[in-house]
This record gives sequence, C-alpha cells and structure tokens, in this order.
Amino acid sequence: MEENQESEKGTRVYEVGFLLTPTLTDEKLLQVFAAIKETLGGASPAMLGEGFPKPRPLTYPINKYESAFFGWLKFESGLEVLATLREFLKNNAAVIRFLIVKTIRENPTTPVFFGKTRERTEKQVKVKEALAAGTKMTTEELDKTIEELVVE
Repeated sequence: MEENQESEKGTRVYEVGFLLTPTLTDEKLLQVFAAIKETLGGASPAMLGEGFPKPRPLTYPINKYESAFFGWLKFESGLEVLATLREFLKNNAAVIRFLIVKTIRENPTTPVFFGKTRERTEKQVKVKEALAAGTKMTTEELDKTIEELVVE
C-alpha cells in the first residue's frame, strides 16, 4: 500500500498546525486546545501525536499580532472529521490561522545540516592581522585596501 493512498478503513493520516492568539490565559489556552482535540475525538480518530501550543514570535504580523501560540496534532481519520475540524477552526475566534496537511504515519527524521565554513582570503587575513596588531592605517591605505576587497 502506498503512503498517500487511503487505508482499508477509508482513513488517512493528517496533521493540523494552528496559531492561537497570544492574549489567551493559561486556562483558556488549555480549554481551546482541549476543544480542538475534542472536535477530533467525536469520530474517534487515532491520535498519533500532538504538540501543546507554545509561544512563538511571528515572522510577520498576522491580524496585528507579533507572536502567537503554535500547536499541532497528528491523527488518522476520514474526510467527515476534516470538514468538522475545518469549520471549528475557521469559526473559533482564538485561532489566528491553521493548516491541515496529509502526511505519513511515521515520523521522518530531521536531517542534520552543517553550516558552510567560509575560507578567508589572504587580504582578509592581512586586514584582520593589522587590526589585531593595533597598527594605524592612513586614510589612503585604508581606501586602497577597501578597493582591493571590493574589486574581487
């Protein structure tokens, strides 16, 4: 069976990510998260994972909010549950934005990326050493060094 095909029960694995308003109190945050899970629990989907909402800064303002609580749920269910969940999230005032995606049951491993190391040119090393030694450069020498670096 392919990962993107429906299983024998007519269900698929989905993940929903959502942003909640940062003005929620701890009690209200628990209530909203429980309500979202309860919306899924009506048709008894198999819960595969969850991430309790945590405060996150936003890259850009959404509805005049600079930060939000980000949470997620991974579950297996049919299409009827998705429609109910979508309507609940769309009509809930505490939800700023949400996204529902099809996924796979297994948790993929996160690849490890190493940053590129930058090789220093001889001129960069020369300037660095001159600055470290505390030698003073004249304006003409400084301009010449800058021009040499810019030309490359």
